[in-house]
Amino acid sequence: MVEKERGNDASHLPMQNSRRTMFMDDLPNDAANRYPYDPTGDPTSEAFDYLRASERDGQPHIPTFALLMLEGLRTGGLLHTRDTETPNNIRRVRFDGKQEIWVRFGTRRTPRGYKAVEVMDTPRSDKAILAAMVAWTSDPVDFDQLRPAMAYTLALSTHKELFESTMDEAMRYLQEGKASFEEFKQIFESLDRFTRNQREVRNLKFLLPLIEYYRPQIDDYSPEEYWKLVEQACEHVKAVVESVNRLQSFLEYGVPNRKLTPAVAQPQRDVEAAILNDVEDLDRRDIATSMGIPLYSEEYKIKGESGTLRNMIQRGRAILEQAFAKDGWPAQVERLKEEIRWWQSLSPGERDKEEDIEMTALINEVSIEEARRMVESRK
Repeated sequence: MVEKERGNDASHLPMQNSRRTMFMDDLPNDAANRYPYDPTGDPTSEAFDYLRASERDGQPHIPTFALLMLEGLRTGGLLHTRDTETPNNIRRVRFDGKQEIWVRFGTRRTPRGYKAVEVMDTPRSDKAILAAMVAWTSDPVDFDQLRPAMAYTLALSTHKELFESTMDEAMRYLQEGKASFEEFKQIFESLDRFTRNQREVRNLKFLLPLIEYYRPQIDDYSPEEYWKLVEQACEHVKAVVESVNRLQSFLEYGVPNRKLTPAVAQPQRDVEAAILNDVEDLDRRDIATSMGIPLYSEEYKIKGESGTLRNMIQRGRAILEQAFAKDGWPAQVERLKEEIRWWQSLSPGERDKEEDIEMTALINEVSIEEARRMVESRK
């Protein structure tokens, strides 16, 4: 917690008047302009104050603790700011041209009677804000994939209009049902490649400003130094994100002294297989082809089906039966099949309109009925 400030009247200083006058300009007169973090105290005390304040029936309530903590971090912000003026009682030192050290003075009186001069470590609150930003905005970044993704994106930007018109034409071709399976696959692969590269490059939108914030001297780096710094930053971001993911996974389903293995490794894949089987009535071969599952095993040659695919469908169906209740999934299947019949009865223009309505509802966070009125009012 922040130590209560003592008076800054010059009479408190054990020195001659001439020396006292010399230091008056350096001493912060306004407590609001002082750097508040106390390096001599417990760096986690404020966080535990929030934990105690979250208690319900004598026990910490984690969702409430999270809200209190986030509000405290929002209010305090980054104390080691680099884009604004520092508090009056802080001096910055760039040691050896690299490490930035913050020195605070004029806040805490020592037993000998003078105000302490002390080096300020990065506060826990700053580290918590940094961890939250990285965990929320970043995926694990593979620098080896990032370089070709940047080259792809740069090349695409020079032909942006051609790419967009080509993809628009391809999507119309798909919607009109004219594309063969091979053509559909080519279009899908193009979109998938575009999406994957955009996802890789998107991480730079956060990472580069973050590096520049902590390294304001980055313009002095050579291109080789700059990209080496980005590469190593990617490695650290990846370590943070993977560590948080492992912790969350362990808390959710981990077992002590056992490998961290979920009961269902790929739930989205299994659910997709079950839906293709139950809702779209595809046979196993078509499901495997659609999902890119190889059918070359001896079991498939003998029995005509894949045990892997069969298990995927069973697991996926079990998930859906729990989600919709045992008797609810069959009813949900019928509703989805009815939706397929309705969608297929629409013309391409009517489908475009329905998609516009649904997107309007999502963007504006309104009901489908309200979104329909909004779309119709634009015409």
